[in-house]
Amino acid sequence: MKIENALAVGVSGTVAEIKVSAGDQVPQGRLLLAVTPDEGPDAGGAKKAIVA
Repeated sequence: MKIENALAVGVSGTVAEIKVSAGDQVPQGRLLLAVTPDEGPDAGGAKKAIVA
């Protein structure tokens, strides 16, 4: 079975690191990826996305 979930990061930027692999089962709250925010007034301050 294939499941796809969308993630809202809340910051415009570039994925710096992916912390999980294809096929991993991840518990709620686990760090999935790190984002380097773009510079500018709308950049925000978040540097990571987690399963909500």
